[in-house]
Amino acid sequence: DELDSYMYQSVGHMGVAMYAEAVGVPLYRRVIQGTSVNITSSYSPTQGDEVEDLYALLKEVKDECNVEAVSVGAVLSDYQRVRVENVCSRLGLVSLAYMWRRDQKELMHEMISCGIDAILIKVAAIGLEPRQHLGKSISNMLPHLVKMKEKYHLNICGEGGEYETFTLDCPIFRKQIVIKDMEMVETSGEVGYLNFKSLEVVDKEGVNGLSQYELVQAVGIRTPGDFLGDLTLKEEEQQAENQAREEASDIVHDSPSGLPSVADVNFGNDIELNEPTILVRSSTGFSFASSFTGKTPEEAILRLKESLATGELDVRHLVSVRMYVQNMNEYAALNSQYIKHFGHNPPVRVCTQVPLPGATKIQLDVTGWKESHVTEEENEEECSKIYPKRRITMHVQGISHWAPANIGPYSQAVKVGSVIVLAGMIGLVPGTMKMVEGGIDMQARLTLRHVSRVITAVAPTVDIRAVVQGVCFLTRLEDVGIARRTMARHSESQMSTYVVVPALPRGAMIEWQTWACIENERFE
Repeated sequence: DELDSYMYQSVGHMGVAMYAEAVGVPLYRRVIQGTSVNITSSYSPTQGDEVEDLYALLKEVKDECNVEAVSVGAVLSDYQRVRVENVCSRLGLVSLAYMWRRDQKELMHEMISCGIDAILIKVAAIGLEPRQHLGKSISNMLPHLVKMKEKYHLNICGEGGEYETFTLDCPIFRKQIVIKDMEMVETSGEVGYLNFKSLEVVDKEGVNGLSQYELVQAVGIRTPGDFLGDLTLKEEEQQAENQAREEASDIVHDSPSGLPSVADVNFGNDIELNEPTILVRSSTGFSFASSFTGKTPEEAILRLKESLATGELDVRHLVSVRMYVQNMNEYAALNSQYIKHFGHNPPVRVCTQVPLPGATKIQLDVTGWKESHVTEEENEEECSKIYPKRRITMHVQGISHWAPANIGPYSQAVKVGSVIVLAGMIGLVPGTMKMVEGGIDMQARLTLRHVSRVITAVAPTVDIRAVVQGVCFLTRLEDVGIARRTMARHSESQMSTYVVVPALPRGAMIEWQTWACIENERFE
C-alpha cells in the first residue's frame, strides 16, 4: 500500500483508476520497477532509477495520444521539478507547472474556492495526528495547517511530505468519487495513512455537454494576466514618474540633435576582431574571456573551447555567456546551433544585436569559474567565505506564473558562493511566454520582478536589493530614464550601465543582466 519513494505518492493508489472514469480520459499505468538511485540535486538518465519508469510511461502516452505537454503539481520541490523537466526535455514535451513557487496559503485558498474536494490520506509530520486528521478535507484542515506553519514551519500544501491527499471532486471531474469503505493504518505516533477498501463514482449535475475548457472557465480560474497586478504603480509613485518624464522631456528638447545611432555603425568587410584572450584566474577561481567570433555558433564555440583548454577549463566551467549577434532575425537559427554545445546545468546567457563586422554572425564573451588554490599571501578564510567550492545552477524549464521558463540552453541563474549571476531578463509574461503589453513601462517593471524572484529562489534571504552590478540593454535612447528610475525604486546601491542596441530577443525593448551578492558588504 505504501511505497518508499522520493518521487511518487503511492498511498491511495487503489483509487487511481477512478480518476480516469471521473475525468473521462484514458488511463495509462506502469509498474514502478526502479528505486531512488540518483538523489542528487540535478538529474541525468540513470539505469534502475524510478524516474526512468516515468520516462517510459510518458513516452508511451506521447506515442499513442500525441500529447504536447505535461501538467506538473510541484510547488516548491526542486527534486521533483528537475526530474519531470528532464523527462519532458528528452521527450520534447512542455512542462506546465502553474503552481510553481506560488504562495502556499493563497494557493490553498484558491483550490478550495474553486471546488476542489480533497482529503488527507496520509500524515507524517509533527502537528498532524493520524487519528485526528486523516480523512479531513483540505478546507477543514486549512486553519490548522496555517497554525502549524507558524509553529513548526510546516508546508501548508504538504510540499515537504507532511501529508498526502486524495481528490474526490474538482472542476474537471464529470463524476464524483465516493468512499464506501476504508481503514486506517497507523505506523507510528505521527505517521499513518488510509487504505481504501471500496470506492465508487457517481454522476454530477450540470456537466453534460460541457467541454473541459468550459468546466474550468466556470469556476473563474485566474489567467496569466491576473498575476501582473503587483506591477501597477502606487499613486504617489505614478505622480513622481510623470513629473520625472516631464523634466526629462524638457532636457531632451533643449539638447543638440544628431546623436549617432549604433545601427549606423559600419565596420566594413575587411575588419577582423581581436584574437580572444583568456585572463589569468584570480584566487576566487573566476576567469574572463572575450571576442570569440564566427560565421556560425560552432565556429565561435570551437574557438572558445580551444581558448578555455589553455586554462584547463571547458564549457562545464562557464558561469555566463554574453552572445552578440549581427542580426536578431537569425536568433532562432543561431540558438538551434548553440544548444548543441550546452546541455546539463548550462551557464546563464544574455543576447543582444550589435553591428558586428563583415561576415561575422556571432561573438561570445564568457565568464568561467573553477576551484582555485589560494596562495599563502592571500586571505584564504575570507575567500572561502565568499566563494566556497561549488557551482550551483537554477534552470527552471517549466512554464509557470513565477518567472519566464528557460526551455533553451541556458539557466536563469548560476550561484558561486555568495555571488549570483543572472541570465538576461526580458518582459515575458511567465504564464504565456509572450511579451507583456504596455510598452517600456510594463517591460521595465516586469523584467525587474523577474530579477528579484530569481534571486530569491536561489537565495531565499535576499531579493533585488542584493544586486551589485547590472547592464541594462535598451533599444531606444529615450527609455534610459525610465529604466533607471524603475531600478531606483527597487535599489540604488548597484552599479548600472545602460547600453542602447539595435534589437533584443523577442522584440523586447529592455533586457537586464545582473550580478548579485548575498553578502553585499563583502563584495569586491
